[in-house]
This record gives sequence, structure tokens and C-alpha cells, in this order.
Amino acid sequence: MSRCSRFLAVFAAIFALAASACGCRVSESAMEQATSPSEAPSGDPVEPPTVHDDPAPELPPLPAYAVLNDQIRAARDLAQRRLLRASEALLPDLPPLPDGPLPGAKQPHPPEGLPGFFVPLLVPPEGDPLASFEAALAQLSAGERQTVRIAVYGASGVATDMWTGYLRAYLQIRFGDAGPGIVAAAPPNKWSRHQEILFESSKHWTKQNSFRLGDRAPTDYFGLMGQAMSAESDRAWTQIQPAPGSPSATKLAFYELHYLEQPRGGSFTLSLDGKPIEDVQTAAATVGVGRRRVPLEPGSAHTLRVQLHGNGKVRLLGVVAETDTPGIVLDTLGVNGAKSEDQGRWDEPLWSAHLREREPALYVLAYGNNESVDTDVPIAQYERDYRASLERFRRALPEASCLMVGPGDYPHKVEGELRPRARLGKIREVQLRLAPEYGCAFLDTLAVFGGKNSKLAWVAAGLGKDDYLHLTRLGYLRFGMAVGDALMQRHDWVALHAGAASGE
Repeated sequence: MSRCSRFLAVFAAIFALAASACGCRVSESAMEQATSPSEAPSGDPVEPPTVHDDPAPELPPLPAYAVLNDQIRAARDLAQRRLLRASEALLPDLPPLPDGPLPGAKQPHPPEGLPGFFVPLLVPPEGDPLASFEAALAQLSAGERQTVRIAVYGASGVATDMWTGYLRAYLQIRFGDAGPGIVAAAPPNKWSRHQEILFESSKHWTKQNSFRLGDRAPTDYFGLMGQAMSAESDRAWTQIQPAPGSPSATKLAFYELHYLEQPRGGSFTLSLDGKPIEDVQTAAATVGVGRRRVPLEPGSAHTLRVQLHGNGKVRLLGVVAETDTPGIVLDTLGVNGAKSEDQGRWDEPLWSAHLREREPALYVLAYGNNESVDTDVPIAQYERDYRASLERFRRALPEASCLMVGPGDYPHKVEGELRPRARLGKIREVQLRLAPEYGCAFLDTLAVFGGKNSKLAWVAAGLGKDDYLHLTRLGYLRFGMAVGDALMQRHDWVALHAGAASGE
């Protein structure tokens, strides 16, 4: 059986199971007519008529390629344009996986083509791990729901908000733009960026998260982002505003600043467009998440600014920026250098309560590459840590859909030659094994790249950086296309065949 066929066999089994549940039944109206006393003459009993409904048409197995029509392709093209420069051409579609071994480094590069493949999601043999997400999209499309939120956790590849920025744009073009979501209240790094929001601050802020030993926070209260920004100088300030060209720049309905309430917390002035609107005190008897919502007047872009008073520590947990338009919100929750084990040092009651307030219909976990360098950590310990992370999400969001984005290719030099990391393969095997146990879909990123040592092809094509870990802007865009196409494949396949069955 070919590689592509093995991927699709899982889907075929699911749909065969669903189809077997469909059959003939007697309609309720026919049963009522058959048993109605006014319709039955006196004398011998009347045999009720048998009415057979046609069974629902069986859904064909998912194809090996992305599901596209004119409307979907137009949305993809517009989403690409959000990340491309005016002079840059649209990236071509990702081809389906080839039969046989993956090509690794032997992939095309410009002008012949680009590396990378479309890879369908792997799903558990029973159930649909994206059912909650797909139901939420259906409710949104039917006008029965205001917002569908997605929470994407990961490391630097997520923190750049490039592939997530494409995915946000793509889904918002298709289903409505409900805004950028939650973003850092101050830039965690000099290179920090968000596709929809600009943030700027004084130099007095300290990045606090659970994995940086040099500036680890005294407590584990990082909120849903897994990272907080802290300061206490009266010269500390930070501000956010929509990025130029952001489609929601003049449509935002509110900013909502989230901060840590804590004993001996300091205070700050909150300003909008240069005008002070409120002094906020963060001191409280117990630790919790404080919030200040600032309504915005649509029609123009607005700047939110925080100026500390210098009377105690202030820890900011993020700023929510959303519209009042029904649609999609995608929260980019990446932390540079993060590993899944870091979540074990986040205060779970605060984190889970904060995350539940966002009500994501889907959470995405994109970890594994950074853990591959921890060669002194037994793989059994990695599995325990990753399992613990999955348990935390299951406790926090038992009804949400789950998607694992597996580790990709990250070769290293051995005796002067680039070779695959053996530990990375073991990490991928752990994630593949745990995905069905925890009801998660799995995107095989290694297959998307093209197999072992495929990063050499991505670097040669200008899609990867020469550290063989990170991607370029165009590389992240291509990967975002792979994620978006895979995430929406089943949804669009079902819609395509439903439309065909109804004659639309």
C-alpha cells in the first residue's frame, strides 16, 4: 500500500462506519397517518403503508489532495496577499504526497517549483476529533454563533505569527473577521511581531515565563499566554495599535487589557489615543486576572497606552482586540524557545480559568523541535511531560477540538554532514501514539516538509533559514497553506458533496 493510501485508509474506515449507520426508516408523518383513528375504517385492521426514505448518500473517502473550489481558492489567494509583498507572486498549491519514499532533500526549488506537500490530517479510528470545531463553524455560518476562537500554542515558529497569521486571514476571509484576538501587552523580544497589531514599549519591561532560567518569574502566574510582561518603574510604558493594512484596523469594537491582580501590585494609567481614561490599581488580597475593557469608536484606528506609576510591580497578561462582527478569532500563543513541558510550571487554576474565558472551539499544540536537543532527557520523561500537557488541556477544555502539529525536520551536523536528529523521530512517534488516545487530529509536519533532511530543500528554495529550524516569511506562508488546507479538508469535502446532493 502506498504512503498516500495509508493516510487515506484511516478516513475511509471512519466514513464506512458512518455510512453503515444509515438505513431505511419509516417517516414520522407516515407513522402518524397509519396509526390515526380517523383514517382507519371499521372492520379488519389496516396494514400500515411502508414508506422508505432514501438513505443518505455515502460520503466518499477524503482525497489525497486539498479540497478547492473557486471561492476557497479566492480566499487562499487573498490570505496569501496579506503576507506577500506587492511584487511577489502567489505561491503554488502543495502537491499531494508521492507514492513511495518521501524525497527528503531531493525536491524542486525555483524556478522549477517549491518543496513541500499537502498532507491530510491523521485522525483516530473512531470519532471525529474536529467535530466541535466543525459544529462551531456550522453555527457561525447559520447565524447561531457570534465567534469561533482558535488557540494556537507553540514555540518561536508560532510566536512569529506568520503561518498563524496566514491561517487567521484565510479563515476570517471565509467566515468573518472577529478581530486579532489576544496579543502581548508589550513586545517580549526585539523581533516580536503580530500580523494585525503593532506593539511598542519602553525598555523597562521584563519578560517572564517558565523556561527562561535567567529571568524566571517569582511565581508561575503567566495567564493563558504562558508569558507575562512585568515592570515597576514610573518610566515604564507600553502601547498597542492596529498594524497598517490590518483589515480590522478601523473595525475594532474594544480593547481589553488583562493584568495580574496580586498583593502589593502597582498601579497604572490607561489612555486611549493620548487621553487618560482611568487609573487602574492591581493590588488585591488574592491572585487573579484583572480586566479593563475600553470601547472603541469604529471608523478609525486607536492606540491603547499603559503608563506605570512606579508604586509596585505590574504584570500584564495580554490585550484582547476584537470586533463586533461575527467571525473567527485566532489567538497566537507562541513563546520563543518554549517546550511543552513548560506548561507544567504554569499555575493551572489561573491558566485554565483564563483560557476557558476565551472559549476556543479548537486548540492547536505545535511543539517538539526544541525538545529534540534535550538528549540528556530520556524519551520516557518527554512522554510523561507531553502527556501531562494533554491532560491539562483536557481538564481545561473537555469539549474543544484538538490538533497536534507534529515536529518537522531539524537536521544537525555530524562529522561535517547534516543528518536527521534521532531524538526528533522518537518525539514524533510519541505524539503519533498519544494523538488518538487524547482524541486529537495530527498533522505530520515531517511529511509536509518532505521527510528527513527535507529542510535542505527548503533552505535551497529560500523557504528555510540556515539554522535548519526556522522558516523564512515565504516558508511560513507555505506551511500555513498546508495547515489551512489540511484543517479544512473534511469540512470542505462534506460541504462539496452536500451541495452536489442538493443540486447546488
